[in-house]
Amino acid sequence: MKDTRKYEAPRISIITPIFNAASTLEACIESVINQNYLNLEHWFIDGLSTDGSLEIIKKYAEVNSHIKYISEKDKGIYDAMNKGIDLAEGEWVYFLGGDDELCFDIFNSISEALIINKKCIVYGNVKINDYIYNGHFDKIKLSKSNICHQSIFTHKFVFDEIGKFNYVEFKVLADWEFNIKCWVNGICFFYIDKIIAIYSDKGFSNTIAVEGGLSIIETFKCRIYFFQNSDKKDKMVLKDILVHAVKDLYTSMKFKPLITLKIIYHLFLYNFFLLLRLNILAFYSVIINFTENLFNNDNS
Repeated sequence: MKDTRKYEAPRISIITPIFNAASTLEACIESVINQNYLNLEHWFIDGLSTDGSLEIIKKYAEVNSHIKYISEKDKGIYDAMNKGIDLAEGEWVYFLGGDDELCFDIFNSISEALIINKKCIVYGNVKINDYIYNGHFDKIKLSKSNICHQSIFTHKFVFDEIGKFNYVEFKVLADWEFNIKCWVNGICFFYIDKIIAIYSDKGFSNTIAVEGGLSIIETFKCRIYFFQNSDKKDKMVLKDILVHAVKDLYTSMKFKPLITLKIIYHLFLYNFFLLLRLNILAFYSVIINFTENLFNNDNS
């Protein structure tokens, strides 16, 4: 019987940015090959790997016509992802790390949601070790944490409407800033309760993020962007964003004074009055934590 799914199912472009991922790459490639889904392409955006990654890709590309690749210098993972967006021929774009794996037959499982929810972001969950991350998101939840990009299918329209990843200002959290931009600009987010991929917690964002306080600074900038572009009447969301920003600031005060100065500098560039308010909240947080520590020490 003729398989008609190629003509009925939406075309998905999988984009995998890599640099020296040879040890995990084959499992990633095989997880896509084993999808019982015909209408896809798999782009590898290689940043001039030196560990044999490109040779592995070439080996698979010789016998799998859906595998495509380029190998050239890039300006970081989000620059590589942007290159993939430009090359993608699919209606939908999906990002898979070189050390991640798709769940079996997941594309067939979610294809109906893609057909129905055009011009949207369709997202599910990922599995990290034994933990399922992270369910349905609303505005408050997105102000606290990001939707994992290995769980997201983005319609090409969204990139045309919002733009691509801001790799100049964001080295480790450009996907979070992008999701927030989509949210505040009214892009539809549709949740499906399925595990899309097995996500490695040893990837770029988790190993590099803490160096130089990048994750603290970029988290702060994401939340401030959310603050500035949210409905001012939505007091609960704004308060929640500020409270979490204060927690980040207090953490950096305690452990990384230089990072604190960077954060305050970035905040000053955004909004002086917010800086003043945040310092008041931060001072209050310091007093509360100091008092709690005294109390705990007296009772120990």
